[in-house]
Amino acid sequence: MNTQADYIIESKEKIPKKKLGWDKRLNLLIAGIILASGIKLVVDIVFPAPLPPEDYPGIGGQFTLQSTSGPVTEEILLGKVSVIFFGYTHCPDICPTTMRKISASLRMLTETKDIKNAQGIFVTVDPERDSAEHVSEYTSYFHNKVMGLSGSEQQIKNIADKYKFGYQKDPVSEEGEYSMSHSSYIYIIRPDGKIGKMFSHSSTPKEIVEEVQKWIPWT
Repeated sequence: MNTQADYIIESKEKIPKKKLGWDKRLNLLIAGIILASGIKLVVDIVFPAPLPPEDYPGIGGQFTLQSTSGPVTEEILLGKVSVIFFGYTHCPDICPTTMRKISASLRMLTETKDIKNAQGIFVTVDPERDSAEHVSEYTSYFHNKVMGLSGSEQQIKNIADKYKFGYQKDPVSEEGEYSMSHSSYIYIIRPDGKIGKMFSHSSTPKEIVEEVQKWIPWT
């Protein structure tokens, strides 16, 4: 004898299951893809992939220089993306032109809120005239996020050799004036202290910014 409960169960079993239409299936698929992409993005941000192999092995390394706050080493490069340029404060053309480009790129990074993960560094190749205080005053004219560094002649030679940077003192005039011939690379340093890119002084602020932003996920 069938009870009322049996009839209810039997009736439910006879009700056909409603299948999802293709539009709803497509919407669910899209939602799943978006969700998976979002999770991957969060994972990539929190746990970025290892830094790629360096493109400039053998360039860069340990150094000790002088700032207005005291000695600094290659450790100042760790954890940020650095833009390094070698020059001298008495330079009449290439140095100030390049420093204006670097300062423009730092202003652009300020607008994109990336400046906290970046820094500029100017290293003099003329320690005879450029003390740490004088270099710092020079760099502050361009941007307050550019650190000015000097050192002894041997310290400057050491870092120049490490970075394959050529320079020499030109003949001194009768008035005691001289210029410095030097390379004009702009070095973009990765957060691990290794070189990410070497630009010529003719590169644009936009190119510098794009390269800096490329390495910011690892800062």
